[in-house]
Amino acid sequence: MTSIERVTRLLNKEPVDRIPIFDLLRNDAAIEYYSGGRLTYENAEELVYKAVGKIIDATRPSVKYPVPESETVLPDGRKVKQLRWTTWNDPVRFADAEEYENYLRKEHIAKDTDFSNLEDNVRKMIDKFTALGEKLGDTYLFWSIGGVGLGYLHSEVGLDQFSYFLYDCPEVISEALEAKTESVIRKIETIKELSKDLAIQPRGLFMAEDIAFKGTTMFSPAYLRKEFFPRLKRVIDACHKAGWKFMFHSDGNLMEILDDFAEAGVDVLNPIETAAGMDIKLIHKRYPDLIMAGGIDTSTLLPFGKPSEVRDAVVKAIEDSEGKIMLGSSSEMHADIPLENVIALYETVLDYKL
Repeated sequence: MTSIERVTRLLNKEPVDRIPIFDLLRNDAAIEYYSGGRLTYENAEELVYKAVGKIIDATRPSVKYPVPESETVLPDGRKVKQLRWTTWNDPVRFADAEEYENYLRKEHIAKDTDFSNLEDNVRKMIDKFTALGEKLGDTYLFWSIGGVGLGYLHSEVGLDQFSYFLYDCPEVISEALEAKTESVIRKIETIKELSKDLAIQPRGLFMAEDIAFKGTTMFSPAYLRKEFFPRLKRVIDACHKAGWKFMFHSDGNLMEILDDFAEAGVDVLNPIETAAGMDIKLIHKRYPDLIMAGGIDTSTLLPFGKPSEVRDAVVKAIEDSEGKIMLGSSSEMHADIPLENVIALYETVLDYKL
């Protein structure tokens, strides 16, 4: 089977020749190993796509390659730190809830409800993802066009500040979430209409909304059931109507709200952070039709464990899920993971006989 065939069949609950690999490669040694080249800034993009095409069956649009480190100071004084593989932004700060409310209305609600350039913007999205799909070749690409917005809003200002705003101005936050949800639904509908004649069709949608950390959720289940999950379901319904599969990503422990994800219609759950309390065997037992993606701990096991321990974890994940999983790291194959553990994960998947 090709990678796209393999992933498509798994998502359709059909037999596959082996477990697919889903991951983000951000590890110099692994990229060099699977691409067969020596990684430099000049050839980084070429080698990253070559390595991904060699070993990764499915991924999301966050395909990156290393860039020189730098630091930029924005006009408002915030720092943007560009590291070799990632970017860190200082949170936006506000004097009070009134200032934040005005900011939300101007920078989020007004922009997310302005559909005057929707078709042009969607065409640019389609061009971007089509070009990315061509670079990835046989790797199954989940498109990403935004989400309900809860994860974005709290990360923009920092969870501590956002928690105060949730108390002080919950109504405008709800308005912002509604605006973002409707914007994504309109984008899905427009992409479906404009991509009908494309050679590379959208296959799946990826939504990242970090709403949990180790041990529990960032927000109460009651709040999520009121403000988040009904909107998530509307996005997923639009995605399914377009004929696409839907993958949801949140780090942390989601065990308490798994029923809500199932009721919303999530097809694939990622990244299955076992170190935070996610239990692959229990998840599969409760939701046998749910496909998982990730599952191999990237915080402790992959960077510090032995290759034999990684291999054991891979086999256990496959057997605990009865093959209803795309194996990979529980976030990304980052730079601190030794090459022997990268190989142990991927080669164990390739060698496992279903």
